[in-house]
Amino acid sequence: MADKPSRALVVYGDGFVPLVRPSHAHIHSLASLASCGFLSVRSPPPSATEEDRSIHELALLLDAHDSEATISERFMGLKACMFTASPGVTSFARKLGFSVSRIDDLINCDATEELLRLLGFEGGEVLEKSEFDMVFLHVGSGEKKFGIGWIDALVGRVIGVAQTQSRVASRLHLSLIFSYGDIPEEKENVSAGLVSRGRGNSDLCLLRPRQSYTTRGGKLLDDIRHHHPMLIAQWQDAVTRRGTAKQFSFTEFEEGHLVEDIVKIFHSIFSDPDYALWHGVNLAMLADRFLHEVAFKLWKAPKYGA
Repeated sequence: MADKPSRALVVYGDGFVPLVRPSHAHIHSLASLASCGFLSVRSPPPSATEEDRSIHELALLLDAHDSEATISERFMGLKACMFTASPGVTSFARKLGFSVSRIDDLINCDATEELLRLLGFEGGEVLEKSEFDMVFLHVGSGEKKFGIGWIDALVGRVIGVAQTQSRVASRLHLSLIFSYGDIPEEKENVSAGLVSRGRGNSDLCLLRPRQSYTTRGGKLLDDIRHHHPMLIAQWQDAVTRRGTAKQFSFTEFEEGHLVEDIVKIFHSIFSDPDYALWHGVNLAMLADRFLHEVAFKLWKAPKYGA
């Protein structure tokens, strides 16, 4: 636990998992430093359009699927801003109390410097007060100016600043989240499943707390998608646990040391029935829980499950 509240930068790439290539060195570098895992997603309604799906998954990530309260009302006055190019996301985020800016505003400036400035990081120092507690960057896979190459470069610059400026590193909580976007029906059951195919005959697999990503408040959710989860890497110097992943990929996050997995399984069972720690045998957390975990790091919410 840090001795001061963190400030969060969240980079969310909607539909970016299929775009990741070995050449995206900074994204993979972050995965090697970070605590990595999966965020399970609820299936959108069958009639949902692409924009409906996009906002549906963002709503899950912001735990606004069943709530109309603003983010500051729910999280002790948390101040948050969002950058996006989507009109639909802009309207949705404003209803949740976000200060919203167009992502194009980052073109004519040093994006890294501006994002960190909004969080109160300037010149290697941490200002006593910041304009925002959390900056959320929403990028769609169809945006030409802000593709995965741009995100890769941004992640590299943010890591570079943090690794050379210790005061920033100790307070900056970085989350990189990529989703699969729209999933063709024929691909739903052939890859990226949260239920392991290769380890199905192992008795140890029976220990997996699959309920950690299928229940909320002790109630079983019947609309969880058991495949194609969001992938997440979280890093804060000396705060987040470093996993064994070397690349940002489903397969890499899925694999791990078996002994480490079993320890995490028992930790998740006995300390928090709705939470499974990262990088294990398909361990996952509801996307709905993400914002609560970040708010805890910002001292804006109690530890989920406490």
